[in-house]
Amino acid sequence: REAEAQVGFLRLCIGNLIGMAVVTPIILRLHAPGFSRLRAVDGFRVLEIAALCGALLVLAWYIFGIKETDEFKLFDLLFLPMVALAVRYGLDGALAGLALTQVAMMGWLRWQDFPAAGVVELQTLFFILSATCIFVGIVVDERERAGRDLGLELAQ
Repeated sequence: REAEAQVGFLRLCIGNLIGMAVVTPIILRLHAPGFSRLRAVDGFRVLEIAALCGALLVLAWYIFGIKETDEFKLFDLLFLPMVALAVRYGLDGALAGLALTQVAMMGWLRWQDFPAAGVVELQTLFFILSATCIFVGIVVDERERAGRDLGLELAQ
């Protein structure tokens, strides 16, 4: 009984940590001045974003939706489109992809009868994915800001 309580507490803590890691930056980004590189996109970028989000959904369905797959071994596949979103669109792309992936994973966990220990492992993997993508998004945004500032300084 005590072991179940410990697993439940750990699951709650990791779930809250993931929620804070994904939702808080989204809320802060929505209220930031000069928000969002995703607002000013042309037709090609809309197709690119749709393709990357579609790849995320297909991979999430393949990893989580098919009973025969081992979601722990295939979870790493989610890094490919997520890092691509972060590299192409910075923090905004990373947060949009994380939100989409988190909703897909939460829906899958509700739909499947998944053991609590497995949920903790998946949540831990998702936290690693979140931290990686947010870090890459921040690095890309800072590099672009530094390049813009350098270009302005050289122009003077």
